[in-house]
Amino acid sequence: MTLTQRLYWNTSKHGTLPSEIGSLTNLKTFGVYWNRFNGTIPSEIGMITALTNLELDGNAFTGKLPSEIGMLTKLNVLWLTKNDIAGTVPTEIGFLTNLYGLYIGGNAFTGKLPSEIGLLTKLTKLELKDNYFTGTVPSEIGLLTKLEVLGLHDNALSGNLPSQIGLLTQLNNLGLNGNHVLTGNLPSQIGLLTTLSFLGLYDNTFNGSLPSEIGLLTKLNVFALSNNLFTGSLPSEIGLLTTLNYLGLYDNSLTGSLPSEIGFLTKLTIVALSGNYFTGSLPSWIVSLTTLSFLGLYDNVLTGSIPSKIGLLTTLNRLYLNDNALTGSIPSKIGLLTTLNILYLNGNAFTGSLPSEIGLMNKLNDLIFYENAFTGRLPSELGSLINLFYPLDFTRNDFSCPIPQEIYFYESDICEITDANDFLETSATNNTTRNLTYLGSNITTTNSALEGSVDSLSSETTP
Repeated sequence: MTLTQRLYWNTSKHGTLPSEIGSLTNLKTFGVYWNRFNGTIPSEIGMITALTNLELDGNAFTGKLPSEIGMLTKLNVLWLTKNDIAGTVPTEIGFLTNLYGLYIGGNAFTGKLPSEIGLLTKLTKLELKDNYFTGTVPSEIGLLTKLEVLGLHDNALSGNLPSQIGLLTQLNNLGLNGNHVLTGNLPSQIGLLTTLSFLGLYDNTFNGSLPSEIGLLTKLNVFALSNNLFTGSLPSEIGLLTTLNYLGLYDNSLTGSLPSEIGFLTKLTIVALSGNYFTGSLPSWIVSLTTLSFLGLYDNVLTGSIPSKIGLLTTLNRLYLNDNALTGSIPSKIGLLTTLNILYLNGNAFTGSLPSEIGLMNKLNDLIFYENAFTGRLPSELGSLINLFYPLDFTRNDFSCPIPQEIYFYESDICEITDANDFLETSATNNTTRNLTYLGSNITTTNSALEGSVDSLSSETTP
C-alpha cells in the first residue's frame, strides 16, 4: 500500500485540517486520532471518495459534521469520538451503506437521531453515547439486524423503547442508560435478544412491570435497571439468568417478596435491590450466592432474621441491610465474613447482644448499628476493629454498662447520659475515645459507585 493510500498522523499534531486534504483522492485510510487538531472538518473531505477508514477521534474538532460526509460511500469505519462536534447528524449519513462501525460518541451532537440510520444495514457497532440527542429512539433501528453493540446512553432521548428492538437478534450490548426521560413499559420483544450479555437501562423513567420474557436472556452478565419507576414483583423467570454477575434494580418501586429463584444465580457478584418496597422475610437463599462481593437490600420492608449461615458468604465486601424491619439476633457466624469492609445494620429491630465474633472482621472500615433494640454489653472485641474510618455510633439501642475499656478509654460514667445530643457533647468535652461518635457516612455514594462498576462491566464499544 502506498503512502497516498494510507495516511496516519498520530504524533501530537495540532492546528486545523487544510482543505487541500481533498486532493488526496487515492486515500483509503486517513487517521489523525488522538492529536490536537481543532477547527471544523473541511467539507473537502467528501472528495476522498476512496476512503474506507476515517479516524478523527480524540481531537478538538468543532462545528458541524459536513453533509459531504455522505459522499464517502466506500467507508467501512467512521471514528469521530471524543471531539466537540455539534449540530445535527446530517441525513446524508444514510448514504454510507458500507459502514459496519459508526462511532460518534463523546461530542455535542443535538437533535433527533436521523431515521436514515436505518439504511446502514451492515452496521455491527453503533455508538452514539455521550451527546445531546433528543427525541425518540427511531423504529428504523430495527432494520440494523447485524448490530452487536448499540450505545445510545447518556443522551436526552425520550419516549418509549420501540418494539422493533426485538429484531436486533445479534445484539450483545445494549446501553440506553442515563437518558433520564426514556419511559413506558419494557416491550416484551426484549426477550428476543437472546445473545445479549449487557443490558443497561438505568437512570431513566421506564415503568410498569418487568416482562417475564427477560428470563429468555440466558446469556446476560449484567442486568442494570436501577433508578427507574418499575413496579410489581420480580418475575420468577429471573432465576433462568444463570450467567448473571450483576443484578441492579435499586431505586425503583418494586414490591412483593424476593423470588427464591434468585438463589439459582450462583455466579452473582453484585446484588443491588435497595430502595424498593420488597416485603417478606430476608431470604435464606442468599447464602447460596457464595461469590457475592456486594449485597445491598437496604431501604425496603424486609422482615425476619439474618440467616444463621450468613458466614458462607466469605467473599462479601459490602453488606447493606439497614432501614428494613429485620428482627432477631445477629448470628455469630457473621464473624466469618473476614473480607467485609462495610456492614450496615441500622434502622431495624434487631435484638439481643452484639456477637463478639464481630471483632474477627478486622477489615471493616464502616460498621453502623444504631437505631435497633440491641441489649447487653458491647463486646470488648470491638476494640480489635482498628481499620474503621468512622467512630462507632451505637445510640438508640439499649446497651448496658459498663463500656468496655478496650473500646473507649473512658473515665466518666457515660452510661448516665441518655440524650444523644448530650452524649455527643459530653464525649467531645472529655476527649475520651477514638470510637465514640458517629461522624456520618454518605450511603448515597453507594449507588453512584455501583453505576461506575456497571459502566466498567459493559463491554467496550471500541476495539
